[in-house]
Amino acid sequence: MPGLKGANGPKVPFQRDSRGKEPEEGTEASIAPAGPSPIRQTLKMHDALTPTDDPGEVETRLAMPIAEAMLTQRQIRRVKSDPIDDRIVLRCVELALEAPTGSNKQNWEFVIVKDRAVKARLAAQYRRAWTLYGGLGRRIRTDEHTTKIQKSVQWQIDHFEEIPVLVVCCLRGGYRVPFVPQLPIAASSHYGSIYPSAQNLLLAARSIGLGGSLITMPLLSNIVARQILKLPLSIEPCCIVALGWPKGRYGSKPREAVGTVVHLDQYGQQPWRDQAPTTERHHRPGVHSPRIVDQRPATANRQSPAIWRCKHCGALVHPANESAPVAWCARCGRLTESRRDGGDRAPGPASDAAGA
Repeated sequence: MPGLKGANGPKVPFQRDSRGKEPEEGTEASIAPAGPSPIRQTLKMHDALTPTDDPGEVETRLAMPIAEAMLTQRQIRRVKSDPIDDRIVLRCVELALEAPTGSNKQNWEFVIVKDRAVKARLAAQYRRAWTLYGGLGRRIRTDEHTTKIQKSVQWQIDHFEEIPVLVVCCLRGGYRVPFVPQLPIAASSHYGSIYPSAQNLLLAARSIGLGGSLITMPLLSNIVARQILKLPLSIEPCCIVALGWPKGRYGSKPREAVGTVVHLDQYGQQPWRDQAPTTERHHRPGVHSPRIVDQRPATANRQSPAIWRCKHCGALVHPANESAPVAWCARCGRLTESRRDGGDRAPGPASDAAGA
């Protein structure tokens, strides 16, 4: 697959192997350890990963456990104007292509926007849409959480031209046939082929340390968006993923307890409504770093999980299991060896270190 042309000429995407190099002995065990999943694993968020254009470092970061990426993914609208290496963007899109599509059509198209003039025209559409919907939202909802989101959106609108990369996710073909009535499920099936790809793209960005946000308001007018991007009638713009190195950081989000939104067999039957969640967090309106809860009965002889410090940055590392020779560091995004392989064991009981 050819690379995008950058300032220094054409660039090629990263290789599709897991880390861009031969894995060291025992490395695989840290990514997909054998045996049962960890019973209690604290997911702590630190400062955002530093920007990088090193292929090996990017592939190492992409080895982040999928649960950690999901639990800490959030909309990052405030991003720096620093450029993103073209190969990183292509790697994220390459992973987006792994998502399923309806009837396996694989009918995606992605327009990567870097030109400031094109971004300015999309920003004008964004501002028109926000004038309508943002003003309405400020009148309807005035709680603190919504106010913070609105301020974040306003920042993105004001600095839209400065965002390094916009990935416009499109679909080839359409579900509308002239003079033929369409069932409502047709639209659902059609757009269901692009949003799994957009989520893959966002998860890849989160793992690498890029800030990502999914937006649709710049595409308020399909006709105008086609004109701006010079899309043929056979290509439909669906959503935009804005990418940049974050000013803030990823972390946990306020979410409803799972038992309050799950129904069994028929709507209204909620047998799990009062069940304790499998992840510890303060649900709305508070926020807390999520962690998997140990639901086994207490025993006197249970051993604390191994915890050691990362040899690269000194952060506490929580391995997937006691026997794992290496583990993922959430702060610096690197693999670090266990204490028997050179890492330092963190002082104090595991429970104290986990809450630090």
